[in-house]
Amino acid sequence: MLSISLALGVGLGTEAAGVPPLPPPAETIVVTTPDNQIEVISGADPVEIIVTAPAIYAGTYSVSQADLAAGPVNLVPPQLSVAAEVGESMGYTPGLWAFDAARGSVLVAGQWLRDDVDIAGATGTSYDVQEADLETQLRVREVAMQIGQTAQVQVSTPVSIDRRTLVFSLIGQSNMVGFAAFDGGAGYPAQAFQVARTGRISGGTNDEIVPAQTLLDHHDGAANFMGLAVQFAIDHMAAHPYDRVLLVPDARSSTSFAANHWNRGNAFYNSAVARLNTLFAANPDYEFCGFLWHQGESDAGSAADAAAYAGRLDQMITDMRADVSVATATTPFVVGGMVPDWVAGDANRQTVQAALSDTPNRVGYTAFVTSGGLVPQADGIHFDAGSLRLLGARYFTVLEALRAGLPPDPGTGWQIKGSVIQSGETPPAVPDIDGTVVLEGN
Repeated sequence: MLSISLALGVGLGTEAAGVPPLPPPAETIVVTTPDNQIEVISGADPVEIIVTAPAIYAGTYSVSQADLAAGPVNLVPPQLSVAAEVGESMGYTPGLWAFDAARGSVLVAGQWLRDDVDIAGATGTSYDVQEADLETQLRVREVAMQIGQTAQVQVSTPVSIDRRTLVFSLIGQSNMVGFAAFDGGAGYPAQAFQVARTGRISGGTNDEIVPAQTLLDHHDGAANFMGLAVQFAIDHMAAHPYDRVLLVPDARSSTSFAANHWNRGNAFYNSAVARLNTLFAANPDYEFCGFLWHQGESDAGSAADAAAYAGRLDQMITDMRADVSVATATTPFVVGGMVPDWVAGDANRQTVQAALSDTPNRVGYTAFVTSGGLVPQADGIHFDAGSLRLLGARYFTVLEALRAGLPPDPGTGWQIKGSVIQSGETPPAVPDIDGTVVLEGN
């Protein structure tokens, strides 16, 4: 008769951890360990082992005497936890092994592998993910050894360590497109991509993911132009070097609510929503991080359109959050101010600018990016290249705050953090400070 013991792949068999080997098989034997409860139903050959807890090991296993005579038998392979980001810790659940205790104790050794190559020194049940692990596969190999027997090897299912792909929707009119000639400065980082548009600058086809370039594949804009998104992407990658940024460009110059471009059901609204939904249907593991909106100039042509702007914008925000499959009522929506000198020259423009800046007071999980201190090109309405870079940096700062869970819950009061004013309450009357962003919750 065989004496059967079970071992977790943590270095020693169960009997070495204070649990004695099972006695010769009886009708039913129950063994309790600190980790699980095991029911063994005797049988001459094969031996049937029933594990009832914990759930990760639960099952019925059939082990032949011949296999046990050859050495430890793996019942459950080691299992890795979900993939972690660089700098975070991953763990694994040790495998479960059966062996004939009469032949001696078992030592189980674990080893982490990167693309099936041993990672030096990585032999514990946890592992801190390294930059070298990006875009590779991690596994754990366990080797169960019993004196005088052949060592047995079991490898976990691999887990891919991929960059997070963070998606940003770029919508609005010409100042989101960018109508300034590229300034010759830093371009898009290597891990910045865009969703292409057939017939536009990248040469890609609709819904194809291609490298980001100046200019992005918005509906219009010249190849030598640049937009605020280039500095936005640069700042994001500087703060999160292990991410991948995916921009979905959908802005078009001279578009408005009044002319039926951005209301629900209008062509440009529909295009933006459809491109996002197509993207996420094909890539459900991507993370949608929010909408970046810059628009308003074309709705400042009359007092009636300017007065209607706030309501139309609020409705569009609500509609887009409902119509984009992965968006929710808390998906960040960031709006930006128009050229200050241009705004100062007309009361209707001031009405639209006020509506934009007041958006966080009306709609939750939105933020306003001030255009204070920014300057236009000679046409007076389009930001110059330097201002587009500053505006992109401000968009990043604001969106980062929203994605971090800001503003605070209502009732927590006002806080000052760098150049961002965060609030869960109605903002007090404060001057428009260059580079300052007012955020409000509900």
